[in-house]
Formats: sequence, C-alpha cells, structure tokens
Amino acid sequence: MTTPGPEKDTYLTVANILGEETELLHGPFSDDHPLKVLERAAPTEASDKRYLDELNRHIHACHPKRAGLCLSGGGIRSATFGLGVLQSLARLQLLDKFDYLSTVSGGGYIGSWLTAWIHRHPRGLQGVIEDLNRTSKAGSEEASLPVRWLRNYSNYLSPHLGFFSADSWTLLGIYLRNLHLNWMVLLPLLMMPLLAPRWIIALAQLNAKETSSPPISAASLLVIGIGLAVMALIYLHLCRPTLREFRRDTWWQTLESQRWFLIACLCPLLISVTCLTTAWAWFRNGGGGTDQFTWAHAVFGGALIHTVSWLFSAVALKRFRAFTRWLVLETLAVAFTGALGGWLLRASFIKTCGQWNVASHAEWFATLAVPGVLTIFLLTATIFIGLASRFTEEQDREWWGRTGSWVLIAMVMWSGLCAIVIFGPGLIHWMTPQVAASVGGLSGLLTLFLGFSSRTTAQQQEERSTVTAVTDLAVRAAAPLFMVCVLIALALGTSWQLDLLAHHYHMHLNHLDGPMQTGLGIGSDPWGHDQILHNTPWWLLFRFTATVVALGLLMSVFININRFSLHAMYRNRLIRAYLGASRRQAERERTFNPFTGFDNLDNPSVSDLRFDDVRLARWFSAQEQKQPTMQALLSYLQLSNPTDEQQEALRAQLPQDLRQTQACKRLSEAAHQLRLGPACVAKLNALQMPDTAAGREASKWFSDLFIHKLHAQNPGPFHVINIALNLVKGDNLAWQQRKAQSFTISPLHSGSWNLGYRRSEEYGANRYIGQPLSLGTALAISGAAASPNMGYHSSSAVTFLLALFNIRLGWWLGNPGRAGADTYHQASPTLSIRPLLAEAFGLTDSCHPYVYLSDGGHFENLGLYEMVLRRCHCILVVDAGCDPRLTFEDLGNAIRKIRIDLGIDIELNLDQIKRAEGATTSNRHHAIGTIRYDKVDDNATAGTLIYLKPSLTGNEPSDVQDYAARHSAFPHEPTSDQFFDEAQFESYRRLGEHIAQEVLRPALHRTEQDFSRLCHALRSHWVTTPPGMQESFLGETDDLKDLERLLRDDPDLLRYDMEIYPELCSVFGLDCGNVALNPRAALHTCNLQIQLMEQVYLAVKLEEFHGHALNRGWMNLFRRWTSSATFRMFWPTVCSMYSQPFVRFAGQHFNLSIDQVAVLQPLEQTGDLSSLFRELLIEWASVPDYAETFMNALKRPLPLEEVTDGPPPPLAAWQMRLPAIDSQAGPVGSGEILAVVAVTRLSVTGHRLALYGWVRPAYRGLGLGHRLFGKAIDVLTEVYSGHNLIVDLGPDNAAWAGTSIRNVGWLRFYEQLGFTRDRSDPKRFQMMRELS
Repeated sequence: MTTPGPEKDTYLTVANILGEETELLHGPFSDDHPLKVLERAAPTEASDKRYLDELNRHIHACHPKRAGLCLSGGGIRSATFGLGVLQSLARLQLLDKFDYLSTVSGGGYIGSWLTAWIHRHPRGLQGVIEDLNRTSKAGSEEASLPVRWLRNYSNYLSPHLGFFSADSWTLLGIYLRNLHLNWMVLLPLLMMPLLAPRWIIALAQLNAKETSSPPISAASLLVIGIGLAVMALIYLHLCRPTLREFRRDTWWQTLESQRWFLIACLCPLLISVTCLTTAWAWFRNGGGGTDQFTWAHAVFGGALIHTVSWLFSAVALKRFRAFTRWLVLETLAVAFTGALGGWLLRASFIKTCGQWNVASHAEWFATLAVPGVLTIFLLTATIFIGLASRFTEEQDREWWGRTGSWVLIAMVMWSGLCAIVIFGPGLIHWMTPQVAASVGGLSGLLTLFLGFSSRTTAQQQEERSTVTAVTDLAVRAAAPLFMVCVLIALALGTSWQLDLLAHHYHMHLNHLDGPMQTGLGIGSDPWGHDQILHNTPWWLLFRFTATVVALGLLMSVFININRFSLHAMYRNRLIRAYLGASRRQAERERTFNPFTGFDNLDNPSVSDLRFDDVRLARWFSAQEQKQPTMQALLSYLQLSNPTDEQQEALRAQLPQDLRQTQACKRLSEAAHQLRLGPACVAKLNALQMPDTAAGREASKWFSDLFIHKLHAQNPGPFHVINIALNLVKGDNLAWQQRKAQSFTISPLHSGSWNLGYRRSEEYGANRYIGQPLSLGTALAISGAAASPNMGYHSSSAVTFLLALFNIRLGWWLGNPGRAGADTYHQASPTLSIRPLLAEAFGLTDSCHPYVYLSDGGHFENLGLYEMVLRRCHCILVVDAGCDPRLTFEDLGNAIRKIRIDLGIDIELNLDQIKRAEGATTSNRHHAIGTIRYDKVDDNATAGTLIYLKPSLTGNEPSDVQDYAARHSAFPHEPTSDQFFDEAQFESYRRLGEHIAQEVLRPALHRTEQDFSRLCHALRSHWVTTPPGMQESFLGETDDLKDLERLLRDDPDLLRYDMEIYPELCSVFGLDCGNVALNPRAALHTCNLQIQLMEQVYLAVKLEEFHGHALNRGWMNLFRRWTSSATFRMFWPTVCSMYSQPFVRFAGQHFNLSIDQVAVLQPLEQTGDLSSLFRELLIEWASVPDYAETFMNALKRPLPLEEVTDGPPPPLAAWQMRLPAIDSQAGPVGSGEILAVVAVTRLSVTGHRLALYGWVRPAYRGLGLGHRLFGKAIDVLTEVYSGHNLIVDLGPDNAAWAGTSIRNVGWLRFYEQLGFTRDRSDPKRFQMMRELS
C-alpha cells in the first residue's frame, strides 16, 4: 500500500499485510484503484472484510496467476531433498515462476539459503538459476560454491566428528553452561512454593515454652485473617451471575473474570485461612484452652462475619432499592450458614486439637489445618446453595460450582506440597536411596522417550491401538512420578542449604548422633531433614526466603531465557551452514572468526530481503522512460546488448546525473511509493551525497542494478517463514487439540492472521547490536522442533521435563497483537519468571505481552496454509516430512485446518503414491489436486495443487537405489538424525532432483509459459489411468471400424458422411452432387453411433475420465458426430432409448438437449391425436374409460380467459411437440406430439380443477414432463389462484400402488410436482395441489 498504514503503535490486520504484499509483487496501486479507495476508509472490521474480498477478486483476476512453492519441515532430510528439487526447478527454468516461497522447519534451511543467495547475488534470481544449472560435482571448480558449501556442512551441528573433536566438545560445553544458567532461573522459582510448608511449621511452633515469641500478636493475626475472609466473602456475594443487573458500571463487571476471582477471592481466602490457623496454633502453644473459645463465640462470630460481608455487597449493589421477601430469606440463609460454619470450626478444633500441643505436631498441622478449614468452608457453601435454591438461578449454581473447584484445586496443591516437603524424604529412606534414584531416573527416561513417541494429543483416534493406550498410560504415570522425585530432591537440597546457612550463624539444625523419627514415623532420619524442619527459626527462614526470592528475581532479569536455551547454539550452526553458503567466499574470508568459524555478517535482517533492488530497478526503468531525469540511465536502458565500455560510461556519468534536483526528488518518491526497507533507504540517502565514500559506493550499487539487468526481473519468490504460536493454555475451546496457531515472519511483516501483525523492521529488534529480527533467528524458530510446548504435538508428560533439562529450541517474542503494544519491538522478555514458568507448565497463550514461538510443524508442517490464505492459484508442495508408512498425516492436518479456518476445500487423490500391501514401491511420486477457491470467492476459478512426496517407484538412479537397499528407512529416515554423511546427503539430494525432473518434465518445452498453464499441462499429462481402461479402449475400436466402413460404403449415407467430415469438400474438393439424404438409413446409422457412444461411455468411464489423454480421441470423435445437423435432428427421437446418465453426459459435453429441439406450445385442437390415443389406450387399458375421459379433456379444456363474442380465448391445454424438418419446399411432415396436458373444471363451488397429463413412454426420463407440467401449473396459478388442482389416477384399490410399475412411476412424478394425497372421494385415488 502506498499510503501510510496504521499508526506505529497499532497492529496491522491481515487485510493490511496482504495488500502490501500484493503491491510488492505486482507494483503499487494507482490512487483511483478500488483497493486504494477502500484503504482510505475508516478502519473497521466490516471495511477490512470488504477490502479483503476486493483484494481476493483482484488476485484471482491477475495474469499470470499467483504461484507458490512450499518446502515442508523435516530437518536436514527435508533441506537436502529440497535442494534437489530447487536444482531441477532451475534446470527447467521454473524457479522464477513462483511468487511465494513458503517454508517450514527443515524446508526453511534451504529456503533461507535460497533467499539469502538471491539477495546477495549481483544478478539476483537469474544469476542463482544460472549457477544452479552448473554441473554439481562435489569439489569440482565447475560446481556452484554455495552447493559445495552445503555438502561440506551436511553435518551442520558438528562438522568434525570424533571423541577429540572440538566441535563435539563445544556442543557439550554449551549445553552444560546453558543448563546451569537455566537452573539458576528455574530452581529458585520452584523452591519458592516448597518453602511454604516450612513457614507453616516454623510459625506453628512459635509461642511455645521452648520457642521464641511470634513477631506479632495472635490478635493482630486474627484481625488480618478475618479481614481477608470478609474480602473474599464480599467478592462471592458481589459477583453472582444473577446480580449482573445491579452491576451496571463497567468497573463492577471487570470483577467477573477468572483473573479477578483469583486475585480478589481465592488468594485472600487462602491467606486468611493460613492466618487464622496460625493464630489458633499460637493460642494453643501459649496455653490457651478450648473453653476460652466458646460455642457462642464461634456461632455468633461466624454469623456476624458472613452477614456483614453480605450486607456490604448488598449495599454496594443497591439491592435494597428493590426490597422483597426473598431478600429477607437470603439474609437469614447467610446468617444461618455463617453460624453453622463457626459451629463446625469449633467442633473440629475440639475433636482434633483438644489435647494437642500444636508445636509438637507441626508437620501434621501444616499438612491438614488449611485444607481442613477449606473443607468446612465448602461444606457451609454447599448448605447455603441448597437454602438459596428458591431465590437463585441455575447459572448461580454453576458459578458456585466453578468457585468450589478452584478451592478444591488449592486444597490438593497445598496438601501435595506439604506431603512432598515433609514426608517425601522419609519415603525415600524407606524405599532406600538406590531404589528411589532408580525409580526417579527410569520415570524420567520413560517420560522423555514415550512422551515424544506417543504424542497422544495429536494422534487420531482410528490409529490408537492397545499398545498406544498402554504407552499413553505409562507416560501419564511416569511424568508426575518424576516431577515428585525432582521436588523431593529440591526439598532435601533446601534443607541442606538451610543447615549451611545456620552454620554461618553458629547454629546446628540437625543432630545426626541422635536422629529423630521422620514425619511418617517409619524409620530414622539419616539426613536430618525432619530436624531441620522443626529446628529452623523463623528469622533464619526469612533470610533464606529473601535470598531465594532476590536470587530468582536477579537471575530472571540478567539471564536471558532466549539466549541461554539451546536455540542460540542451534541457530548459530544453521547460520554458518546455510546462510554462510550464500555469501561470496572471498568476502567471508575477510570477516569470519578463524577460531570458531562463525561470522555475524552471514545473518541478514529479514526486513532487508524484500527485493528492494529489483523493485527499485523496475520502478526507475518505467519512470525514466515516461519522464527522464537521468539521461545516462535512459540511454543505457535503450541499448539492447550494452558493451563493457558502455557499462563503464554509465558508472561514470550516473553520479553527475544524481546531483540534479529532479533526480533527488525521484529518489525520495521511490522510497515513499515502494516502501523500501531501511538498508535500501540508507543507500538512496547516500546517493544524494555522491562525493562521499558512501555516496560513491551507493552510486556503483545503483549502476549495477541496471548493468546486471535487475530491472528485467520480477520480485520473487517472496519468502514466508512459517512458525507455530503456542496456545497450550489458549481460550479457544475449538483449538484444544491444535494448541497453536499459524505465525509468519516475512520481509514485510511478522504476526498471525487472527492476532495481528507488526512490521518486520520494528518487530523483535535486538537493541544491543541495533539489528532487526534476523533471518537466522526466524529460520531457527521455524525449526525449533524440540520444545516444551509443541503445538498440537504438545504432551503434558514431557513439558516439565524438557524445560527442566533446558531442551528448549523455541523463542519468546513480543505479542504482535494489542497485548504486545509495549513489547513487540523487544528481542526477548525483560523478566524471565513468567515466560519460563509458562513454558515449563504448559501455560502459553496469546493474551500476555509475550508469546512463545516454536517449529512451524507444530501447527502445519507443509507451509500450505499461508499460501491458500494468500490465494495462490498454483501451489507446488514438497512434503519431505518423516512418513515411513505414507499415512500423509501432515497433508491431512493442513487440509483440515484450511477447511476449518478458511472455508476452502482441497481435493486430492493419493492412491498412486500409497504402496500396495506388501509392496516396497509406489506407482508415482506425486499427486495433483484441486483447491476449491471457486466455492468461496466470487470471481475465482479452482486452483491446482501439485504434491511431491519422497517415495521410491523403481526408476530412481542406481546410486539412490543402492543406498535404499542398504538403508531400509530411506527416504524417511527419522528427523532426529541431523548428522548426514556424504552418501546420505547425495542420495536425498539426487532423489529430490529426480522426482522434480520426472514430475515436471512436461515443462521442458513450456519455459515461456506461466506456471498456471504448466499446471494444466501437468494435470492432463498425469491424469490417472483407471484399471482396465486400455483394454476397454482397444475393445471398442472394432465397433468403430465397422461403423466407419458402413459410412464409407453405403451410398445412401454419402451426404451424412460429408456432414461428419466437411473436410472432404473444403480440403479435398469432393462433391456429393444431387445425392439426397436417406432419412431412414441416416436414422439407423445415428442409432448405431449413439449405441457406440454409450458403450465407450461405460467402458472407459467417460463421466470421470473424459479429460484423460487416452480418451481425448474418443471425445473429439463424438464432438465431430454430434456437430452434424442430421445427428442433432435425430437425437431427440432416439435419445430416450439410452441410459439417463449417458443422456445427461451428452447434454453437458456435446450440447445435446431435447429441450432445445422440442417445442412447448398450446395444444392445437385441429391436430391429429390418433397415434397419441392409441398409445394412451395401451398404457391405461386396466382403467376403464380413462383414455376416453382423457381425450375428451383434450378436446374441451378449460378457458384461461372469460368467453366473449370476440376471438376464442386461450385454453388450458399445452403440448410438447417435435417439429417437422424444414426444407426448401416447406415442412416435410406434421411433427410429433411428445407430451400433452389439459385442465377441466370439476366443480364451481369447490374451486376444483381436474388435471390430465401424459408423456409418451418413448420420451420419458428426459425432463419433458417436468417442463410441460411446470408451465401449466405456473399459468394456472396466475389465472386460478386459490383453486385446487386434482389428478385422478383411478379406483382406490388397496393393492393399486404396489401392483403396477406404471402407477408407482406416476405417483412419484406428481409428488415431485408438489401434489399430495386427496381423500375427499374415498372411491378414487386422487392427488391434489393448491394453486397459490
């Protein structure tokens, strides 16, 4: 879009970004273009929809049609296979036919290599195509340097393998370093909740004789607890759903969300219960007895607290303005349940703590006190719900049920944490440490391996087996077991660190010479864990907690969770292997680090890859020819084949031309209209200072644009990198299985179609080095297969394990939508706490300022989704994902999501790729399908999908077959194998080259055509030949020979023969003279021709395969026959003798329709009806007098107008007639009546009309009856509206409908016309339709 888009602080919509991409590919729109007019309208959802619809119409109307190339995920296997495909496309001169390049994961390796190489090559895409066409011999000078580089780095993670390889040890060292740094952030976060039970134990022992006094009084703690309890109760009474009418203010309604429930209700409730139970512990430790807490105190206090909370909420909502008796009853229910809660609380304390000293049972108190009080809270809430059922609604009870569930979750988590911290170490000692360590380690390994393999959430139900179910169950059991083991180990580690801290203060928390019993009382305490729990003073615990919190916050600020995951290690090696291959070797040797082999200059910014050089050269070429401002450039553009001297002259003269004012204005105009990237704009600014060093360099660059003929190229392919935005905890219920949405990074924009986009030069910029989001970072995110959150492959079993051991390839970036207004420009989160916890526990969503991005295959592994969104008419998909059983899971996933989200169907038959049972080879490497844009967009035609799949058909090169024989998994070796050797690399590359060459070979002679025409050629060339078609084809040729012999030898058919083959006259000069056509001979010959046509129609399945190459000859022959006048004359006479599907097929493909010949007209009263009466009498012989009554109705039908003395009125009688053939002397006959209908009046008072209609048996099934009767009903409805039209089908016999096939046929015919059974005359079987 040429005009400024949305403001900088607002996100872009999908309409904005698709419009800008279209302008980049096709050129800027003019100011009066409909899209520009719509763009200037106020931005609303409706205007975006109108703009998107108009843009889709524009795209479909463009010529040549938009084409896209998709390279799927699959690691280095996909990248190497894709390299071979790209080489074949270059060799076939097809690589420049694509507008888009859509890549995922491993396909992004090779796609990013291609994109970077195109932008770094002096001659752009054409230069890359020429270099790819060179002989690809490894190590030879003729081979292209980038391809040789890829061979050298086929083992890109560790180019030099071996025990003493620095590459291998570097990988290990980086992993251990990042793991340690990751733990410095994660472990303090995990330790914080584990400190809560220690705090309860430490506080519960205060105020005893042998312990110190609490820091505050029990009364103060009691007041705090009661205050927080009142706050929680007020929220519960404020936010009941049926009280929404009282919460008209927006502020009140914001409290209804789950977030505010957790903040204003659940957290205060938990803190309140903790304070109240701790105050009770201090009271008991100080010698307080139960007699000091009387029943009156409990009952009255509970009623007062609950009633005051309710009254406050009622006053705040002004409920007393509508005072009713239900309000009084609600008040009484509140007071009663409050009193009941107080009574239950005192009763439980007397029963459980009556003889206790809380300090001596602190671990049990910490585990059970808070959950016990919450249980009483839930019990009283349940009773209140029952009492309030008379004045509350079902939605209130659902709301209370949800609040109760959160309280239950809090109870379970509290009890679980306390059990782990207090009793976990004792359980380990009881099991023996060796057994416990073995159980923990095995559960971790089981979780890791089975969790990755089962992928239960992504697996289709029909694929699940007993083994899968058992595996799933094992993973679900092993994962929490491993997590418990980790937390117990952390609890022991915390005890050890507390003891070390106590030594600093000359204290000893454990006395191992006289060990205490563990909390469970099942053995000794060899680690002193129980003693540390009981002996840790609160002030020491406070200092330790403050240290842990400060350390966690400090580490989360200074340790970048993006930089110290495995992502950076993975990204740096991808950049070296693939983006480094796109640079000139001499240039790289001057800048790379000789110790590590890495070079920051290998990694360009994504926003610099928008084909600014090509677009600028094309724009200047067009503008200079319209209105010259640089004479040297105009003169050079007019040269057809410039010499070296002329090129040097351009370089010398151009700086002088650029000093002119008009040239400077044109440079500014180009930057504005083309929306050029920052790098290109900087060069244009330098051009305006030609005397500086930067200006001279920019002037040389500008001259080279035209010297290298970039103005003759098209900007493309535009690279779209597909990524998954993880929504493991997303709010969209329909996406619970996919757990992700599509996210793309392109040179123009970064974001998601339903979340929003930001400009790539502004998104995710690294402010420390001043670089926008880089291609290497986008490439590595797109290939981040191993991540705790993996979209629809996410497994809750492995999420925590992967985060704990820092197996994290994903990346956190600012939210491109509204939630990321302040963070989208940042390269990583400022604080690591929430992102790391969200990653570890599967809490990723799109509602927070930062989003978690991972492998694009976690959403859709082909890159097809975004190409369909962009309405690419022709799409070539290279699916190199791991699919050893050829189940096409990735393709099915893509088609399913495209249909759900975009409403577009994709029809594709994969039978030719699938292997037969027991076979090792397929019939084909590809399938060609249809993208049904025509069902969604107004002016669209169906698109074409060409699907390539790595497969073996037996015709591969011998070296590929040799490798396949020695490696049974080829060509679908596991993606986890990222260490390719030379033979493996070459086998996949050669297979990709062979498959693309084999499938696209019809393009060898069509290089000048656009890709859409090539798709039509491929569809015709590769149309599937059904089994038995060739045999059927040969079988029908004998009948054709006999028919041709008849036409040749029969003199009566000479004129008909000349009609079929007019070339006999026009080309060969033959003349049939005055030989007349013999209608009888021609009729029977036409019958033979139609019979052969039907035989061929059935034998070779023309209905489905009329476009097949084998059937093209038959179709052309039939078109020749059916175009003759004689054939078309006899067709209505004989077509009814053939099957309806064949007749329908002939009408569709040969324009043969009896409706075009048969004439619908009023019935002529003077016509000869004798033959009609004879056939009618034969059919209705079983019904006495029916034929005679019918004929009388034809002779005296109902008038359609009032009868006067003038001309006779039109009558309610019509006919379908086959007219006579005209000749020079006039009609040769009277024609033939095919069907008739007439109407008479049954009664005047009842407004009943009798309908009599009949179609001659030889012409039924051709639609004549529906056409004739429909015309009669339409006319009668206008003239006799409100009357009932009656059809009499004879006496009402119980067996009538089942004994005559004829009667059943007429019954169904009239039902289709809207007639229903009429029982006014019980003796007759009549049907009736109201004329209205």
